[in-house]
Amino acid sequence: MGKLPELLAPAGDESGIIAAIHAGADAVYFGGKKFNARQRASNIEDQEMTHNIRLCHQNGVKAYLTLNILIKECEWPSLLDYLSLIATTDIDGIIVQDPGLIWFLRKWCPEISLQTSTQASIGGLYGVKFFEDMGFTRVVLPREMSMDDV
Repeated sequence: MGKLPELLAPAGDESGIIAAIHAGADAVYFGGKKFNARQRASNIEDQEMTHNIRLCHQNGVKAYLTLNILIKECEWPSLLDYLSLIATTDIDGIIVQDPGLIWFLRKWCPEISLQTSTQASIGGLYGVKFFEDMGFTRVVLPREMSMDDV
């Protein structure tokens, strides 16, 4: 019997995490209050990050953090502070799109599991191979791709 795919659900906040757990998700993804593409959504406060990751793990669910925006030069000091917070958690992986952030994460924390965000716009085999060669565990293809293209 083959390995079943991982059911990854968007969570947003603690109530979304709990709903995903009860619905049978294998993993959830969520963003913090900064550095994710859904700034207007309900996101996880910095002080709630460890609690919510622990909640996932206590229920056998993986937790992935979205850092899926392009980082501006002026944002790096704040991002480094945020990454210091993330380093104190037991996050299962980070979802990214910014090449500079990818480079930095590979140098700073090479053991962390990285996945591309749909915002990375990987539209073909060569893009997938590029990220595979960089050690990514998942490449998320754009939702606009047809099944034939996939």
